[in-house]
Formats: sequence, structure tokens, C-alpha cells
Amino acid sequence: MAHRLGPNDTDQVIAAAFDQAEARDPQHHRCWVVLVDGAAHQLELIQAEAARRNITIHIVLDIVHVLEKSWAAARCFHTATDPAAEDQVGTKAARILAGDAPSAVAVIRTEADRTGLSPEQQAAADKACRYLENNAAFVHYDQALYSGWPIAAASSKERPAT
Repeated sequence: MAHRLGPNDTDQVIAAAFDQAEARDPQHHRCWVVLVDGAAHQLELIQAEAARRNITIHIVLDIVHVLEKSWAAARCFHTATDPAAEDQVGTKAARILAGDAPSAVAVIRTEADRTGLSPEQQAAADKACRYLENNAAFVHYDQALYSGWPIAAASSKERPAT
């Protein structure tokens, strides 16, 4: 049975990850990259831990989570089996990877206004847009890829990595 972390455990896991990274780079000479899923509480804890230790970090939002949100938005406009949904996700993913998440959000909002979605579909489209807007500082994949930083977790386990 998998152990779910409680709200008080997350800070301990994050501190332990920082401990491991600091053991590998005690002088803080390397570039520290933290790959996250976008949970606000997790981001706050990571940023606080970095500040407490006086460490500069670069936070990157896992592209898998962004693609999940893009698929959720696409399903507001297309059925799950409609090839147009795949095209829509691919187009938005290309924009986001190129560093232009704001235009992907603008397209979703424009499509939602033009299409006349049901309240549930509108809520799902809005949720995808808010996710990208709230995490705008962490979706600069063009910079991450240029710098050789990871943009996706190597495993399916959800935990911050340094």
C-alpha cells in the first residue's frame, strides 16, 4: 500500500531533497533545477526552503502536467476520439515549448468564447488556462531546453527533484 504524504510531511520531503542536493553541491556552484507539478503549497515550500538555505533555484513545471491540462481543454471542444483534439494539443504544446504559453491560453479562451461551451466545458477550459497563467514563471521551456534542464520527471512518482 502506498503511503500518502500528509500536509506536514511534504516540507520534510522537500527539506530532505535539498539536503541531498546540498550534499552533492555544498558550495552551490551548480545550477539547481526543481521540477514540480504546479501545486501551490509545494511551490511555496520549495521557495521557502531555497530562501532559508540562500540557494538560487530554477523551477520548471513538469511538461506532462501541462499536457494533461491541454488535453483537458481540448476535450472541451472535441470528443476523445476526434483527431482534431490531438492536433489542437500538438499546436498548443509547440507554442508552450517555444516559450509562448500566453498565446496558447489566448487561443483556448478565444475558442471557448467562440464555441459556446456548456458550463462544465467552460469550467474545464478556464481551469486549464488558470493553471498555465498561475504557473507562467515556470513554463519557460525554451530556456529550460536551451540550458539542458529537465522538463519532465524520469519516473511516475510525484515528488520534487533537485
